Amino acid sequence: MVQVIDGFRWPMTSDERRCFSYFQHHTIPSLLEMFDSPLWRKLVLQMSYSEPAVYHAAVALSAAHEDIEGRGFSLLEHSRGTFALEQSLRSFDFLSRRYAPQDPRLREIMLLCCLLYILVEVLHGSFDHAIRHLRSGLRILKEVKAHRQLIGASQSPVETSLVAAFAELDFQAPFFEPGGAVLRHDDELEHSSWLANFPRGFKSVLDAQQAFGPLLYAAYRFVGECTWLPPGIPANYNELLSKQEQILSQFSEFADLFEHFYKSSPRLSWKDKMGSDILYAQLRHVVLSLETCLLPGNRACATAIRQNSEHIWNSSRV
Repeated sequence: MVQVIDGFRWPMTSDERRCFSYFQHHTIPSLLEMFDSPLWRKLVLQMSYSEPAVYHAAVALSAAHEDIEGRGFSLLEHSRGTFALEQSLRSFDFLSRRYAPQDPRLREIMLLCCLLYILVEVLHGSFDHAIRHLRSGLRILKEVKAHRQLIGASQSPVETSLVAAFAELDFQAPFFEPGGAVLRHDDELEHSSWLANFPRGFKSVLDAQQAFGPLLYAAYRFVGECTWLPPGIPANYNELLSKQEQILSQFSEFADLFEHFYKSSPRLSWKDKMGSDILYAQLRHVVLSLETCLLPGNRACATAIRQNSEHIWNSSRV
């Protein structure tokens, strides 16, 4: 059954309508549960109502999310996995037909669809496909150097959130393949003070997240490279040690600012308080990973690492 729903300019089936409702009322709230983001709170829904490619990609993500959650509603004609794939293909078809080099919105639409495709593939466990979509989006960002929005103030919080979402996925790429990440925010950290944009410290959790992003990238990239080192002491150990010390020093700068913000903000909302706690736990975890990624594999080191990890875990259980 095909219907035209208020707010949309195209017909949709009852399955698509139910999935989009699930996307609005379950998927997006889940993505906003820990941290607020203009990307999910505003941009995705707005573009879903105006761009068929984004709409069908959102429906695909909803079907995959529904499958994971196991809430049990049954689609009329398709399994959820097949339905999600079909919706992804429809989205890609609309995206291909939308292509026009001078289209001012094309890049934003392509990036948003690409991000939704990545999440669909991750939920399906198809990490190779997810990485390919990630690489495509990152190449677009790198070509226009849009990733520099992460360093410095941006005129558009929504654009910053979209770029940051790709960068956060890029942070983790070195752990899944030895090719490393595409964006190079640590290079910018070496040549500029990324904290200079916060001369009076952090005024919000979003400020802290934006400052933490480039630093987190540098840490993940370094730890990821160390993960792929052969056994034994590498030939460039001194160089790696110097890089490790540099990144840890930058983490120390961030930690001082973040601790001051945390202690001087007693009236944080429940969500911001939870977001701050998560950021603090993430900070401690990443610092521990940095401190131990070059350690030799012996029992004493393993015991110390385990005890420190247990302390971080226990302090995070609120």
